[in-house]
Amino acid sequence: MKTQIKILALLFLLALNFSCNKTNEAAEEEIQTELETNVYALVSEYDGANFTINVWKNDIPTPLNLTNTTSVSSSSMYVSGTDVYVGGSEYNGTKHVAKIWKNGVSTSLTDGTNSTFVTTIFVSGNDVYAGGKEQNGSAIIWKNGVATFLSNNVSDVNSIFVHNNDVYAVGYEEIDDSPIATLWKNGIATSFGNSAKYVEGASVFVTNNDVYVTGNENTPDEYTVKVWKNGEPSNLNSTYLPTAVSIFVLGDDIYVTGSEYIRGTEKTKARLWKNGVGSDLTDGVNRAKGLSVFAADTDVYVGGYEYNGSKNVAMIWKNGVPTNLSDGTNNAIVTSVFVTIN
Repeated sequence: MKTQIKILALLFLLALNFSCNKTNEAAEEEIQTELETNVYALVSEYDGANFTINVWKNDIPTPLNLTNTTSVSSSSMYVSGTDVYVGGSEYNGTKHVAKIWKNGVSTSLTDGTNSTFVTTIFVSGNDVYAGGKEQNGSAIIWKNGVATFLSNNVSDVNSIFVHNNDVYAVGYEEIDDSPIATLWKNGIATSFGNSAKYVEGASVFVTNNDVYVTGNENTPDEYTVKVWKNGEPSNLNSTYLPTAVSIFVLGDDIYVTGSEYIRGTEKTKARLWKNGVGSDLTDGVNRAKGLSVFAADTDVYVGGYEYNGSKNVAMIWKNGVPTNLSDGTNNAIVTSVFVTIN
């Protein structure tokens, strides 16, 4: 009798354990299926007279609230929670005014006395950073609307990244009348290259206290695209007249996008480099360029454009597969791509 009770108890425990395991597996599966990937793209379109700026979330475009569509630029986007921030500038009739749009509604960063431009935006906690320049003047960082000028020389900020409360900005500063790639950390400048070459920092990414900068180093005889990791340069493989625009680092992988010319033509191929090795996103039949790269989980997204024979078509490549975000009626480009998984 005791033996039967023991056997029944053991069978009950095994059944209970099996049931719990199945319940846990079901719960984990339910959690996994609840995760949603959202792909945002910032699309600028021009019909020959007016601009429209749309934020695409997956397949749905939402227009920015513009006050003057005859001259507007918007090149950077950042998504924080449910809020979408866009940086750019808008013409007031005489000058360009630096602006930030939050969920489609704009706030001016400048009063229109001088033309100013926002080229990059980054959000960290409750702080909103924007970078750009005053026309024919100095590079600027705005933090929550307050401007800090980075140089007394002609300069510009192309990219911002905030990490562990440190603010990194990359762009260029003219030294001896030649642009030199420059990285500012909390306002302190470090230059790459020398005045004998045209060197510009295009994009910065910081992770695990490592600082990655991609950019271009050109002479009349040679064009080179590079990644500097903590100041140490390495070349990206290329064939002819390459350009690097955007960088993203995920784990041990370094992604850079841009373009490369086809020798003997005026055509460019959109290009993605992974750990220094390049692959073509387009076949070179039409001009194309990658302008923004974002890696999430196992997927890599590139935003940019490809010419259709008469107009630029806004495009996103996901793992090399293209999707059109404009119909080719007007010139359109994707200037920024951002992905959330939650």
